[in-house]
Amino acid sequence: MELRVSTRHVDPDITVVELAGRIKIGAEGRGVETLVKELLHQNRKKIVFDIAGVEYIDSAGMGTIAQCVSTAIQADGGLRIAGAKDKVLRLFQMTRMDTFLDCYPTVEVACQNFPSRQPGDKKLF
Repeated sequence: MELRVSTRHVDPDITVVELAGRIKIGAEGRGVETLVKELLHQNRKKIVFDIAGVEYIDSAGMGTIAQCVSTAIQADGGLRIAGAKDKVLRLFQMTRMDTFLDCYPTVEVACQNFPSRQPGDKKLF
C-alpha cells in the first residue's frame, strides 16, 4: 500500500495531515515535506500528523517526519504526532524519537492546548 495523504482543518487554526499506508524513501516522503512547507507558507503554523493509518515506516520515513518537525519549528510553528500504533509506535520508542517529538494517542488530544508561538519562545511544543 502506497502512502495516502489528505488534510483537514480543525478549529480554530490547526491543520491535520492524515497519513495512511507506508512512509518510506521516495517521492511520497518528499511530497509530505513539500506539503508542510506549503502549509507554513500559508501561515498554517499548527500542524498535527495523524499517523493512525500508517502501517510501515522506514528510516527515510522517520527522517521525513523529523525534517517536517524541524521545518515547522524554523518557521515559528509546531508539529505534533497523533495515533502512532503497534510497529510504528515501537519504532518511535526504540529510536527515542518519542523523546523529542510530541506524540499523542489521538488527534483530538493532540489538538488540545496547542500553544500559540510568542516572540522569543525557543520551542513551541
